[in-house]
Amino acid sequence: MDLNVLIGGKAGAGIKEAGRMLAGVLANLGYHVFGYVDYPSLIRGGHNFVVLRFSERKVRSTDRRADVIVATDRRSVEAHLKDEKEGTLWIVDERIDKEGALKAPFKEVAPGFFKSSSVLGVLLKVLGIPVEEGLPFIEQLPQREKNLSIYREAYSSVPAKFEVERIGEISGAVVTGNECVALGAVDGGLEFYVAYPMTPASPVLHYLAAKQDELGVKVVHPENEIAVVSMAVGIAYAGRRVMVGTSGGGFALMTETLSLMGMSETPVVLYEAQRAGPSTGVPTYTAQSDLLFVLFAGHGDFPRVVLAPGYPEEAYELTR
Repeated sequence: MDLNVLIGGKAGAGIKEAGRMLAGVLANLGYHVFGYVDYPSLIRGGHNFVVLRFSERKVRSTDRRADVIVATDRRSVEAHLKDEKEGTLWIVDERIDKEGALKAPFKEVAPGFFKSSSVLGVLLKVLGIPVEEGLPFIEQLPQREKNLSIYREAYSSVPAKFEVERIGEISGAVVTGNECVALGAVDGGLEFYVAYPMTPASPVLHYLAAKQDELGVKVVHPENEIAVVSMAVGIAYAGRRVMVGTSGGGFALMTETLSLMGMSETPVVLYEAQRAGPSTGVPTYTAQSDLLFVLFAGHGDFPRVVLAPGYPEEAYELTR
């Protein structure tokens, strides 16, 4: 079995959370899962979507066309007509009219918030996965009892269309590329992580800050990117293993100090999570446009080691 599931809806409606929970359920059933999250740089409003591909074999990309499309609002229908193929199963909100689509009650836990529990319930039933498989994830959500009620109601509201069966034990943890970078650094002996928030590198800062006591890493959040890299040079000069995280605009501010590292032969790992566009660019989208810049950043001639991972496992391995 090799299926692509697309979930679309408003930003702030729990679309990403629904995708995260579905990925966890599928991994628990023994499947390999690859996901892509698309969202605008808005806290509320706008359209976002998640694509999950799961298979019995390793997958490292999603398909351009979806086998199942979940549209929790009308805009999702319009936005993802281009993603359907022959035989695509559409699941739409019960208030939306779309010929041939399966209608479902995508209820909110609170007005305008969190349809994730109903989306998960509908999808698990459609995929033919027992309702019990989703309970460990729903029980971790806020307003547990309300979410459980909505989840069970949604599960019972639609028929099964697929037969997704357990194929083995847990295939592995569901982790993001940023988490792979963080864990690889920790396993490589990281002692200090210094960063100023800048997407798409910020999740490394959040992850390590939340787990610094457990992982034995000191996380420092200075006032700006120049302070970040200057502090990192001092830490490395003192003989400690340190990593810095930023994106293109932040890395641009660090290049003078990068040359100082070259002159003083002070080893620092810099994680440059690339975003699209020049200057502030497009904060919530990733790209590969900084690679040439990174290769030749800094003034003067000194050696640099530049590693560019192509998939999450490689992000872990190369960072370690």
